Amino acid sequence: RSTLFPYTTLFRSRTGVATELSRQGVWSLDDKLSKYLGSRPWFHRLPNADVLTIRLLLQHRGGLENYYDNPRFFDWYRARLAEDPSYVPGFDTLIEFVCDQPPLFPPGQGFNYSDVGYLIVGLAMESATGRAYYDLVRESFLDPLGLTLTAPSNARTIPGLAQGYANGRNPLLLGPSMLGEGGVLTYDPSIEFTAGGFVSNSGDLAPVLDRKSVV
Repeated sequence: RSTLFPYTTLFRSRTGVATELSRQGVWSLDDKLSKYLGSRPWFHRLPNADVLTIRLLLQHRGGLENYYDNPRFFDWYRARLAEDPSYVPGFDTLIEFVCDQPPLFPPGQGFNYSDVGYLIVGLAMESATGRAYYDLVRESFLDPLGLTLTAPSNARTIPGLAQGYANGRNPLLLGPSMLGEGGVLTYDPSIEFTAGGFVSNSGDLAPVLDRKSVV
């Protein structure tokens, strides 16, 4: 029962938190992101910056690419890791890799799955509330649903984490497997933030899914 697994695609907590903030009147999903992040030095260098909304990024319709789709990213990332194996790029740094690029399409007129969009929404949540994203998730979902084994995946050492499947081709991993020596992750999952960011247990989630409640 204590074995944990990464839950990223299943765990869509950022959409739930964004919707809950809308219900509370903290923001509207159609607010422009410039309201919350316009002072960031990279913001106005984003594709479609002036018209991006929370809803567009949650729906992957903002015209943004992924930082790992930029061919410069992995050369740069590997070079930094060669200098310092413990290096973890900050969110601002990751977002910079999609700046100064033409949009993939006009806002709302296409679809491209973008982790960067999720990162930006997470930063906007923290700006709008003055609180950490993981605290918002715990207050809105984890505690009310009794998910005591579900926790942030934001460190390279997570007690009880199972060795997940890795085919050796994931460029973010620093080795051929997900867990290396001593049970330490071969990548730092904190860079996922609102694009992933949780571990859980089937026993924790099964009762929730059985009630047809989706986090």
